[in-house]
Amino acid sequence: PEGFLYNPNRELDWWNFVDWTYTDERYDFSTSLQIWYYQALRGAGFDKKAESLKNNLQKTAMTNGLFVDSFLDGQKTRSSVLVNALAGKFDLFKNRDESLAASKSFSNLLTSSPYSQTWVVEWLINLEDKQRALELIRQYWGGMLTENMTSIYEAFRPTSPPVWGYKLIPDSLNQSSLSHGWGCGPMFLYPMIEY
Repeated sequence: PEGFLYNPNRELDWWNFVDWTYTDERYDFSTSLQIWYYQALRGAGFDKKAESLKNNLQKTAMTNGLFVDSFLDGQKTRSSVLVNALAGKFDLFKNRDESLAASKSFSNLLTSSPYSQTWVVEWLINLEDKQRALELIRQYWGGMLTENMTSIYEAFRPTSPPVWGYKLIPDSLNQSSLSHGWGCGPMFLYPMIEY
């Protein structure tokens, strides 16, 4: 598809890292990568190109009102909270009602890292669904307090026991941080939730 970024040769040095939360990237075109590309185009003032990419994503990377994780030649993967939260955060849905319906189609809005969880909360705030945003902050970051954490972990899920030194990449020395600044979402999100 025209205008999308991808790695046609599946080169080993290509790493499309979005977050530690799993997304199904089995097909060549990663929707999360396209979303970040769209945002970069907007930020750089390439509005026409960004709008074209947005329209192509809506035509190519959606099923049943949700963005899929990856796609290729009509084949599509599942739809994850992370990818749809990014789409909602950056206003890629056709309209507010479609975005709201997408947010309500997931029974569980939890991700595996505070970094991406912030996107979910921002999505809800953009939808003016501030009550659900506040509940999610309390559930997610409150879950850290419940586990007596004194810092924000790089990888965390309140429905699972905390992982100490979790290996982010199997068979590597890379372990998750137990004090990770990217996870401080509530610090700037609370002022957006006015009651």
